[in-house]
Amino acid sequence: MLKLLPLTAFLACTLATSLQIRQTPFKPFSSIEYQQLLDTEYPKSYVTYATSIRQHVPGRIDEYMVKFANRDWLCQWGDTKAEQIQCPTRNSVERYNTTSWTLIKEQAFYSTAYEDFGVPKQWLTQQDKVETVYVEAGAPGCPDGGVCQLIWKDYPTSIPDISVIDPKSTFEAAVSSHGTLGETLETIFERIRLGALPGDFRNVTTSFALPVLMLKEAVRSLKRVVQPSGASDYYRRRDVILSMGKAVLLTVPILSKSSAIEGMAGIDEVFRLALPLTQTLWGGYRAIANVGGPDTIYKQFDLLIGGQGSETFDEAALNVARMQLWEREGLRSLLGDDKG
Repeated sequence: MLKLLPLTAFLACTLATSLQIRQTPFKPFSSIEYQQLLDTEYPKSYVTYATSIRQHVPGRIDEYMVKFANRDWLCQWGDTKAEQIQCPTRNSVERYNTTSWTLIKEQAFYSTAYEDFGVPKQWLTQQDKVETVYVEAGAPGCPDGGVCQLIWKDYPTSIPDISVIDPKSTFEAAVSSHGTLGETLETIFERIRLGALPGDFRNVTTSFALPVLMLKEAVRSLKRVVQPSGASDYYRRRDVILSMGKAVLLTVPILSKSSAIEGMAGIDEVFRLALPLTQTLWGGYRAIANVGGPDTIYKQFDLLIGGQGSETFDEAALNVARMQLWEREGLRSLLGDDKG
């Protein structure tokens, strides 16, 4: 069995954590705590998560409109659409209280709304947006001044009943797999202790380091769903969405590739909804989302679950060592408090 102590140092430093290396069998997997969370807190967690997504989408649409309204939309004053104007980006009455919105670049709108802001086409609709504003006397449509209704006709908004995928089945499927992984680790340690398997405990601990850390962080992320942080409703919703997304991302590699692909459904839009593409969690998302790649985290998990020979742990550990820098940095962001 290879001596892989440098990789232990890599996991300790690059993944910003530490592992206690013991000379006796141990069971570091938090599968019991994981199951308890699903049994007790998950129903509330999912409601909080789904509500946060539904409440977050309108703001992301508005963010899109601030940047791209005049590229993809035609705006005209009044009900008669008699005069084309620059699309307004704030709730104020400059010339008339009614603005008509017409989508002129449909493909650009839907692709940008999804790719940059995480709002897929099926979540979008158009309807009248009505705001109450204060205006000076003489404004068209509000001749007496004071409180006035601002009407944006056919403005893009979210549908009221957004369907949010429930990832509970993914979490439940992972519990038994994590139990299997923990039992495998105990068996390996016992075989080494009895001399039935060559090598030492440190090499095996190195091989199992990443799965252990990922499960621990998945448990911590699930807890954050019901205890989000943030100075405003916007950032608390964002924390809820990212915490659930992280929990799924860190869970799916323990599953088969087919189950992992199913578990990842909807997670792409979740991360796009909560994060600009430039932020650091995208690296971790990209590393784990590569389900079908030749040297992915899924391959490492398959090796650990399926084999108990010394070559298994060498290959699994070296698979981590071969990660590109962006993958390492991305995983580090998923395994800490950084939300990007």
